[in-house]
Amino acid sequence: MDSHAKFVVFTLDAYRYALSLDAVEEVFRAAAITPLPEAPEPIAGVVDLCGHILAVLDLRKRFHLPSRPPQLEDQFIKVAFSGHSALLLVDRTLGVFDIPDHEMTGAAQILVEGRYVRGVAPLQGELIVINDLASLLTEAESGFAKRVAYRRERHGKSLKSEKNKISPFWKHLSQRPEWSEPCLRKCAY
Repeated sequence: MDSHAKFVVFTLDAYRYALSLDAVEEVFRAAAITPLPEAPEPIAGVVDLCGHILAVLDLRKRFHLPSRPPQLEDQFIKVAFSGHSALLLVDRTLGVFDIPDHEMTGAAQILVEGRYVRGVAPLQGELIVINDLASLLTEAESGFAKRVAYRRERHGKSLKSEKNKISPFWKHLSQRPEWSEPCLRKCAY
């Protein structure tokens, strides 16, 4: 019997990536991100998710892909690392897939340095890059994400309640009758 692993597959532009299902807690529609001054480069900011302040990692910045404005279809993947959670900003998730071990090619076999990459595997006629969650965040970025979560637990304050502004992106969407701001908040959380 061939062993296999489950992965959450997501897209950034036309590229497909995957994370181990074991590291993924939930997937949400993306919501307004509050930028934080002096946050490490790939950290886009923070989000108040049901009363929990979580750091958002912009994978486009991490993988040196062109930036683009937020889209209605964008999603957050909530991941667990070192006893804390963070959000990964992705274009969209495609689902959970089983990938047999014999179909995966390890990073060491294809790259000189497998930074952020655990391996590559074929899926539905295309290659997906299987990411190593532990290496997606540097120690400084991981420490930043932990401090954001710690501050929320310690102080019990919501950054969203302190800043009652809606981002221009959400203002635009709230003008559409089917996407009111309360509806977006409910869907995102």
